[in-house]
Amino acid sequence: VKDVPKKIAPIENIAPKENVFPSENLLPKDNVLTNEDVLQPEKQVVEKDKKANKDTKKSTIDENATDVDISSDLMEYYPENYELIATGNVVVTMLKDGTQLFADKMVYNTDQNTIKGYGNVKMIKDKNVIVGDFVNLNLNEENILIDKPSTEGNVYKVQAKEGYVYPGQMVTHNGSIAISDSTNLVLASPGMGGVYYVPSDRINNNNFYEKEETEKQGKRNHIRAKVIHIKSMTDHDEVVVKNAAYYFDDKKLFSIPRIELTTNKSQDFIETNLPEMGSFRKYGSYFGPGFVANVPGGATLKLAPVFQIGKHSSDHDFGFGLLGRLHSKRNITEAMWGTVDDMFILRGQYKLGKYTKFQYAHNAYMDEWFMGMRMPEYLFQLVHDRSYYLDDIDAKFRNKFSAGYVSDYYRNNLGTMRFRWQTALSKVLWSKWSEDKTMGVNAGVIGQTSASLYGTGNFHGLVRSGPFVGTKLKNWEQTVAYFQSAQAGESPMLFDRYMYGKSNLTIRESLKLNKYLKVGSYGSLALLKDNWEEKLFQENQFYVMLGPEDFKISVGYDPVRERLRFNYVLTLQGDDVEIPYDTMIVDDPESLGKKKHKKKKKKKSEL
Repeated sequence: VKDVPKKIAPIENIAPKENVFPSENLLPKDNVLTNEDVLQPEKQVVEKDKKANKDTKKSTIDENATDVDISSDLMEYYPENYELIATGNVVVTMLKDGTQLFADKMVYNTDQNTIKGYGNVKMIKDKNVIVGDFVNLNLNEENILIDKPSTEGNVYKVQAKEGYVYPGQMVTHNGSIAISDSTNLVLASPGMGGVYYVPSDRINNNNFYEKEETEKQGKRNHIRAKVIHIKSMTDHDEVVVKNAAYYFDDKKLFSIPRIELTTNKSQDFIETNLPEMGSFRKYGSYFGPGFVANVPGGATLKLAPVFQIGKHSSDHDFGFGLLGRLHSKRNITEAMWGTVDDMFILRGQYKLGKYTKFQYAHNAYMDEWFMGMRMPEYLFQLVHDRSYYLDDIDAKFRNKFSAGYVSDYYRNNLGTMRFRWQTALSKVLWSKWSEDKTMGVNAGVIGQTSASLYGTGNFHGLVRSGPFVGTKLKNWEQTVAYFQSAQAGESPMLFDRYMYGKSNLTIRESLKLNKYLKVGSYGSLALLKDNWEEKLFQENQFYVMLGPEDFKISVGYDPVRERLRFNYVLTLQGDDVEIPYDTMIVDDPESLGKKKHKKKKKKKSEL
């Protein structure tokens, strides 16, 4: 008995107590194996007795020995090799943490305390699933080797040649990570000026009906990385990409030593340490490195010291400033300050519900929908904004209420309460498209209304409507709309006045010259110049976008707001992009996407 390996559990636990063995001559009369039976040279078989019991046989190994439970259709024990071989629907359960291993065949070596699995290998741990060709579980060192592992999370798919699972960590080598089908990650440098390029590679237009056709393309792997390190923290998940390089036709264009991406546990937003660049009226153009800090509760704070380039009307041609952005599940707040014109800019919003939010701003452009981008000195307002699709009339309807305090920016210190109600109804009356969707026309009508009441007693009402036509000819897209407007009353603040006049023409153009170059423009003309500035162009923007599908550099100019805009956008769209890597490390993988609670320290009792 003393020669039996210490790591072998009491053998009576291998056999169930009921008599369900196919051959009674292998067992003592009481149907319980003893240590003396183990020393016999012949193999011992544990198999289903189809007539007596159809349940899968189980071998519960003593917790003090191995902390595992093995279940299979057939079990064979070879004492001379210290091997328990399980075949057919094999399930190994770790009693300590509930991890389960599945395979067609598994070999448990009681001397080395290892389990090897072959064929259709699958590991489930805290709802995370990893599949592979082969698994080697070392119970002494508590690590698992998986050959050709693959796994899929909420936003990623991973495939590799080799993977190791340790307590609290997973490491894979020579693999690739792809974005899940339903996920679009956009890494941009918008600052507070916005970007021209959006993930769908078209100008975003909420007012007009536009046909869109997306063509399925093969995976792109322009981005390659040496090391990808995914960290699960208490309130955040962080991805660190080291030695990332961007390739085009297998030629390396540029490299970035380190990219950090941070999100909260529910992945409502992504913040990066990429540089910030852009321009803003009276702030000038700016550029600077970004630094991200995690804030308790799942928020992030990004700070970017920036270098400013002003214009001739500024107090200084050059200066320095600071850009900050606080981002959480419900809130985003951006602030900028610079020595050029000593300008402080603030804007943000807090999401109160699915359709309701609280907005605030200081010296920043705010989106007033079809009233345009307007810059108040101060703004604090509640907004309820919801869109509907009306099946009965096959039309789209949008309803927006806002109420709060606003103050004027232009040569006027007036500040007062403002209550505003805006609506829009659009319907496509005629549509004709080619079978391949590369050419087509949409034609319809749109009507918009606005009613504003001010604390001063002033009232402004607006009704405008007209036709629109959207066309597509290969790579050329165009939307043209004409509005005839009628007004009643006037806003007491200049920034808030309707600027597009009684006769308004809007034109959106985009032309994709090739897969790497796209140009576009947007203009809104007050044809009668019947606004307080007496200007024809109220919107006039031009832009050029350069680069492949997943990485764009855009340069644009807005003569109305007198600003040059420069942005870059890195887009990882659902299952279109995969990133090869040499090594990927995932810390605490079972906690990814799950909020971790801090353990309270127990107070030591006084003696």
